[in-house]
Order: sequence, then C-alpha cells, then structure tokens
Amino acid sequence: MKKLFLITGLEGTGRTKNARYLCDRHSECLTYYSTEGKSIDTIFKEVEGFNTKGVLLDGYPRTTEEMYALDGKLKEEEDIELTLVLNLEAKDEIREERMEHTLVKAEDELDKKNLKEIQSFYKEKGLLKVQSSEEYLSNICSVTELIVLPRLGNI
Repeated sequence: MKKLFLITGLEGTGRTKNARYLCDRHSECLTYYSTEGKSIDTIFKEVEGFNTKGVLLDGYPRTTEEMYALDGKLKEEEDIELTLVLNLEAKDEIREERMEHTLVKAEDELDKKNLKEIQSFYKEKGLLKVQSSEEYLSNICSVTELIVLPRLGNI
C-alpha cells in the first residue's frame, strides 16, 4: 500500500521547502511530487509508478474541486492510502517577507477561503495536522520530519 501525504498552506508558508527537505533526506522511502497543472488522473498514474513507500504531494489540493476529485479517486484506488494532510501556517507579514513581495489581496483571500474548506474537510476525516511555520524554516523542516516519518510505518 502506497502512502500519500499532502502538504498544504498558503504561498510563503514554506510548503515546498519542507516537502523537498523531507524527500531529499528520506529519498529511499519518500518521493516529492509537484502537482502544479496536472490532472488527478495524471497525478495518480505517476504516483503509482514511484518506487517508494510514500509520496508527498506539494500544494495539492488548492481548491475544493481538486479536493473532491482527489477524494473520489482515492475511493477508487485500493493501493494508495491518504495518510496525512499537513497544513503549514504563518502570518501574512512573515509570508510576505519570505516571498519578498506584497501578497495580491484578492488572490490571497480566495486561497484562504479554499484552504479553510480543505482544512475542515480533512479535519473531519481525522487526517489534518496543522503546524505553525513562523520559526526559521530549518526548524520547521525538522518538525515536519517528526510528523511525517512515523506515519510511513516500517521503512
């Protein structure tokens, strides 16, 4: 059974840095996968082809439509199990500082609305873990590692 991990959060929360760090350190058991611009069918086809026990999807789902598509696909698949949804959070000021630009207010508000619905959906399923990412990102990467690795089981 392949274990699927989702790492979510708004732009500037350190989502990609955490995901890459974790997968680089544990490449024997965990694969990093960027889903940007890919359909759910493409994502699953590629995930099935990875030779690791776990796959970490970076920034997916971003919308409630993607969330429901993922949920539907998981119900069809017997060999892939959603194990954890890790949501990283940081204050707007910290996110802007990391990105070195001002957030586009309208886009950010839409992202916040979608993320709130996504968090609620996965919290109800018992899969959501929320982690502050306001400290130095190297510290947060270590915390992420402690959250994800035990859920991989015996490596």
